[in-house]
Amino acid sequence: MACGLRELCHAAWPEEDYPTVDIFGKINPTPIALLFGLMLVNAYLKDTGLWQRVEELLDSESPRKLLLKVCFMAASTSAVLTNDTTCLVLTPVVLNLCRRRGAKTSIPFLLAVATSSNIGSSLTIIGNPQNALIASISPGLTFLNFAEAMLLPVILGLAMNTCALCLYFRKDLLFTAPEPVEEIDVELAAPQSKCLWRFYMVAVAVIVTAMVVGWVFNMATDDVALAAGSTLMLLRALRRRAAGDDL
Repeated sequence: MACGLRELCHAAWPEEDYPTVDIFGKINPTPIALLFGLMLVNAYLKDTGLWQRVEELLDSESPRKLLLKVCFMAASTSAVLTNDTTCLVLTPVVLNLCRRRGAKTSIPFLLAVATSSNIGSSLTIIGNPQNALIASISPGLTFLNFAEAMLLPVILGLAMNTCALCLYFRKDLLFTAPEPVEEIDVELAAPQSKCLWRFYMVAVAVIVTAMVVGWVFNMATDDVALAAGSTLMLLRALRRRAAGDDL
């Protein structure tokens, strides 16, 4: 933004001696490509019904237990899918759980998503765009040694954050509904062929696992994410075409 404003000033007042700036040369494509690839991966993970399973896993009769689960889930997910993606996918899940359980307020749980995802994203070089930028200009930095160095600070930070949320919102952690309403929003089309669907699920699991393995073995983070997202896009297109042929 600063570079853009400088170029606008140079165009508006050419008589002033503003130094020219190569705007596009200042843009590091690695974090952008990483985010785009992981957004694709998340979209196709949602297609498998993964986030429905996450909602079922997070559900709890105790608001404090739900808060603890949300903190842990947000932190662990953001280490692999980035904090931006984690906030996007967990926010509707948490809001739906709060509505079903009749939570007094959803603010503690939403703050848990926001703060824990930022803390957890510090664990890996693909956890947030800042880490990806640092890794792209630090050739000696690897996925494993970065995670090893950040493990203890992340654990301590997550523990302190969780305790602070539980303490500060101790009077607001209440459920008013005696039993959860049996209503879960799932954007998942029923497959026409169980065999085809199982193949798709296995293929998605293999691709996501290969993506993580690629990062562990120090392959380019953005290239791996883009390759995984593109492969999942092609795979879903082939599945839908095969399902259409079966009808």
